Amino acid sequence: MTTLAGLWESVAMAPPQRPLFLSGDQPVTAGEIVATADLNKDLIGDTQGPVFLHTDSAAMFLVGMLTCAQLGRELVCPAHVGSTYLDEIGVGAGVVLTDTAVDHSKALQMRPLDRLGTSTAMPKPPTRPLRITFFTSGSSGTPKAVERTLEQMETEVRVLESLWGGAPGPVLGTVTHQHIYGLGFRIVWPVMAGRPSADRRTDFWEQLQDRLAPGTMFISSPAHLTRLPGPGFLDRCRPQMIFSAGALLPLEAAQACDRLFGTIPVEILGSTETSAVAWRQQRTDDELWTPLPGISVATDQDGCLTVESPFVEPGQRITMGDRVEMAEPGTFRLLGRADRVVKVEGVRVSLTRVEEALADLEEVGETAVAVLLHRRGRIGAVVVLSPTGTSALAEQGPFRLSRRLRAALAGRLDSIERPKFWRFVRTLPMNSQGKRVDADVRALFDTSSNPEHATPGVRRMDDHEAEIDVRLDGDMPWFGGHFPGQPVFPGVAEVHLAVSWSQRVWNWCPSSGVLTRVKFHQVLRPDDELRLTLKRDTARDRLQFRIMLGDVVAGEGTVGGAG
Repeated sequence: MTTLAGLWESVAMAPPQRPLFLSGDQPVTAGEIVATADLNKDLIGDTQGPVFLHTDSAAMFLVGMLTCAQLGRELVCPAHVGSTYLDEIGVGAGVVLTDTAVDHSKALQMRPLDRLGTSTAMPKPPTRPLRITFFTSGSSGTPKAVERTLEQMETEVRVLESLWGGAPGPVLGTVTHQHIYGLGFRIVWPVMAGRPSADRRTDFWEQLQDRLAPGTMFISSPAHLTRLPGPGFLDRCRPQMIFSAGALLPLEAAQACDRLFGTIPVEILGSTETSAVAWRQQRTDDELWTPLPGISVATDQDGCLTVESPFVEPGQRITMGDRVEMAEPGTFRLLGRADRVVKVEGVRVSLTRVEEALADLEEVGETAVAVLLHRRGRIGAVVVLSPTGTSALAEQGPFRLSRRLRAALAGRLDSIERPKFWRFVRTLPMNSQGKRVDADVRALFDTSSNPEHATPGVRRMDDHEAEIDVRLDGDMPWFGGHFPGQPVFPGVAEVHLAVSWSQRVWNWCPSSGVLTRVKFHQVLRPDDELRLTLKRDTARDRLQFRIMLGDVVAGEGTVGGAG
């Protein structure tokens, strides 16, 4: 196994000019990290209790870790900084240390990065192990505290490096370091292995052009890897390694990554309680999972995966919420989740917790939520309204009411936990035994069983032309901010609609983003039902589109070509 110094030694004993992070084109050095940690010791030195650390910057998160380690303070990683959520996880007993604006009386603004920090003096080492508490969605609905130690994460990193080390380039990522996967793979592992890591996570593929060079490690999740750009967009991007965790990556996405990047993602199976447990690379359907070195796996009486790992307390055997089938030699096949904790965009979400938060709203009488696989795994909420909610529905309509309810959840639930799709009904669906069945809840969002909730469908297509029915769902992100109270579908979204459907029906889109003869004739609003006609000309590398609203041309134009 590769021997690496621990995180503290990797920073404190490094040459002060060694780059640990990359902020744009400018490095953040070990000396700057150490000097900034010294500045922030004074900031929290007179406070009591755990330090709830939440930053946008990975470098500043490491500063916070070192500050807590030197002061012997417990570190807590909140998933987000909603004020109600912070109170729920006990922030009143400590302080919030952050590099962003946080609306809470316990928040302390971190002192910024000391760009003159070049001290060669050895900082005082920690007097005791750094304890790190994460919060996950427990099956009961209440955020569940999971305590880990930095030493356990360092043990995991040494195993990861022995399996996949050697990439000489930087580390880029689309996942947050506030969760254990991002913290380990974007901060702890790169710093210990001597690879500079991007200071900020990447939100859009456009930000990765010319950055995923040979030798880089790309830390991602199905949330991004199932939304790859079209051919030609990232032609020069060839990362050495791609990692994916948080949810299962569809085989089609793994194969698309291989075609686009020349490498199949390494999928990591794990949890906050266990860290990484097993891995696979999907070359074929039904690829089995292989445990990491040193990890023992078995099943309990319910067929759920149990794990004994060197990354947790010795002697512990942890039962995960995944049903499995053991295979030979020592591999296993996943069969699905055994509880109501699900993965949404790679984040663990308790459906019980979401329902409890909804039920506390005055507009809601009863509610049921479910994960909608045909809607990219996002959450749908079926709501029986209270008298207050019924009045609001009559006054505002379903779109504005769903926006109002979603906004009301912001203080308690993270964005990914809040339902994306909504149905308002008189009664919740029940079976003959009076029990709710998730399949019946999901069916309310299904086009085949609910024509009144029609979603996109291809009417006809051949190699050159396609005709598609599209309903503009009011929950589409394009309506956000355009405009409050009177949402409209922006013109750029019409172009995006055409290009994305071209990619979907033909697995093709123009390599150029040149727009010609583009006209927007009609304002489009939530729930409008459209007819989209696409014509592709591969010889000229261009796509023509026309959007009809009834008998009226709403928008038209050409994408690609020479202009």
